[in-house]
Amino acid sequence: MKQKKLSALLAALLLAAPATPFAAADSAYAATKLAAPTDVLLQPDRTVTWKAVENSSGYTVKVYDAADKLIAERHAGYGTTKYALSDLLLQNGTYYARVTAVGNAYSYTNSDESARSNTLTVSVKMTLPAPALPALSGTGLVSWTAGTNNGYVLNVYHSPSNTLVGSKPLSKDAVTAEVTSLIPARGSYYVKLIAKGDGMTMEDSPESGASGTQELQPALRLTAPTTLELTEKRLATWSGVEGNNGYRVSVYRAGTHAVVGFLQAPKDSTQLDVSPLIHATGSYYIRVQALGANNNSSDDSVQSVAKDYFIEPNLYVVPQDNLTATTVTTDYAVHTDVQVQSNAVLAELNADKTLHHMLVPVKADSADLSVQIQGKIALQLLANSAQAKLRLHTALGQLALPVQEIADMAHTKGINLADYTVQFDLKQLAAARPSDYETIPLNLAVKLVDANKQETAVTDSKTYLTLTLPVPNAKSADMKSLSGVRLTETFEPVPTVFRTGADGSVSAEFRYRGTATFAVKKKAVSFPDVLSSHYAKDSIESLAARSIIAGFEDGTFRPQQTVTRAQFAAMLVKALGIKEDTSAVSVFTDVAAGKWYSSVVNTAFQAKLLTGRGNGIFAPEDLITAQEMATMVTTALRYAEFSKTLDEEQISNRLVTLANTTGLFAYARAPLALCIDEGILTGPTFNSFKATKPADRAMAADMLYRMLKTANFIN
Repeated sequence: MKQKKLSALLAALLLAAPATPFAAADSAYAATKLAAPTDVLLQPDRTVTWKAVENSSGYTVKVYDAADKLIAERHAGYGTTKYALSDLLLQNGTYYARVTAVGNAYSYTNSDESARSNTLTVSVKMTLPAPALPALSGTGLVSWTAGTNNGYVLNVYHSPSNTLVGSKPLSKDAVTAEVTSLIPARGSYYVKLIAKGDGMTMEDSPESGASGTQELQPALRLTAPTTLELTEKRLATWSGVEGNNGYRVSVYRAGTHAVVGFLQAPKDSTQLDVSPLIHATGSYYIRVQALGANNNSSDDSVQSVAKDYFIEPNLYVVPQDNLTATTVTTDYAVHTDVQVQSNAVLAELNADKTLHHMLVPVKADSADLSVQIQGKIALQLLANSAQAKLRLHTALGQLALPVQEIADMAHTKGINLADYTVQFDLKQLAAARPSDYETIPLNLAVKLVDANKQETAVTDSKTYLTLTLPVPNAKSADMKSLSGVRLTETFEPVPTVFRTGADGSVSAEFRYRGTATFAVKKKAVSFPDVLSSHYAKDSIESLAARSIIAGFEDGTFRPQQTVTRAQFAAMLVKALGIKEDTSAVSVFTDVAAGKWYSSVVNTAFQAKLLTGRGNGIFAPEDLITAQEMATMVTTALRYAEFSKTLDEEQISNRLVTLANTTGLFAYARAPLALCIDEGILTGPTFNSFKATKPADRAMAADMLYRMLKTANFIN
């Protein structure tokens, strides 16, 4: 009893006593935040490495894709400075990593994430797994469970000889097929399947296991359709097959032979609208299979002749019926004249005012070609829209230009365009081809021709024209060393983008103001003093291959050597493919005739690429500063028809990211902000930027290269 009273009394005292907090930890023992890992690198073998952090008990590795999406998170143990990511980086794409040092939660806490590593682009091929075991019925029907595939190949084997008697390609994600059409005679057969890859990221699988064996007899098969054609209206046509139960029409991409899709036509039909499958510009062909009622469908027909389609908004494609071609053959050459029949074309353009882009597809295979379009057609296109464009597609090349340029050319010459014919001449000059050229030089000329056949040549334009030439023997791996040029007594660089088609073919897209003779040359360049680790290595070598910049006689580039204002003006003129005006009178008192830079500075001034320093002074031999270089790069962008601008808030937001803006003049604020926004000033050029510091050759090359990429003037 006494013990119970004592316990109750003690409890009451404890409940009544004020709460006493635990003693706070001594600040001398507060946990320390670990330093973030440094030197984080994604290696080509798909491992990530970093520099060890003292007192770390491990690391967290995070992998991101190019869209900054977290792909995965992994943990590395104590003392580790390397982690394999090969199980993560299986899909093609671009990745980077960040690493966090992990503390022990007592004396050390986790670090911040490291800076992002370099990026690693993964381009791998995987072999597809073999398909599931197929089942073969006694009627010749094969079925299986779908797996990853880009189609299948069905192989039929005779038993017990194990002889392959037939194969059949099947569409993507097919799960059934019929085989009696593949067997040659009554007998025992089994089947195996191969899953097809896409030839890029997926390789074909090995064969599946064998199905069970069945006794089968061949079906009496229908004959395949013939006389296939794709029309301009995207109709597929073919000859009828007796006994058909309908048709399957397959549409393919020419060049790659990739299947676009399939459509089924009703019984006894001989045409089908395939526009639901052909809805993008490209070259296509068809195959047609006659469908049977009793597993006796025909083989696919032979393919039709490929047909080019140009499917774009507001585009009028001149039908072949409205083109008249005349070919004249002499002992020395074959010349073809192609005339666009104006009345029919004008009627079409008048009937649909939304049509303001016109494409002339020329089928003539001639190395000397003239295409003639009435000025009235050009004026009608302009009446439909001020944004009208004219395009020529020929075997020699493809030309695109604003129709307003033609009107301006005529106005400059004092010509009434309605009374003239616009003539485009494209001619290969095989005799002018140097040995290091990848293409036969092609001369492009534009003329205005009157009723008396009097010609007025047009050599200049206010905007860039686009000329695309095939580069027959080039491969995508060659692009870094390819360059577009115009032939003079030697050659001059021209802005050129090289593109790889779906079939692996390479084309060169020239951008030039005016007409000239164009070609592609190959020139690989490297410099012993530009190391593989140099930030501007790719920029330097790319521009040097295009003869926009050059090294010194001793073979070096000297990336840290400073650049004068005149030297950078010369780089800009070459980069933009501007033809030097040697007759211009200098507006600058310190740019004397006879100086090496006289014509190039005057040309750059006329193109509004540069201004002086006031009082008629240009200071051509002064070293160009970083802010002057950024300003001139931006004026070059404007010349290249790049129209983006930033408002004052955007300008301030970009400039505040610079560590040092001391000495930045007001005139350079907007140009510099645009260079930052477009990634023209980035990496080391951004980090070390000082407005009044003289720029070096590496910075000049890097900013020029990035400017050309922004303008879509270079790869």
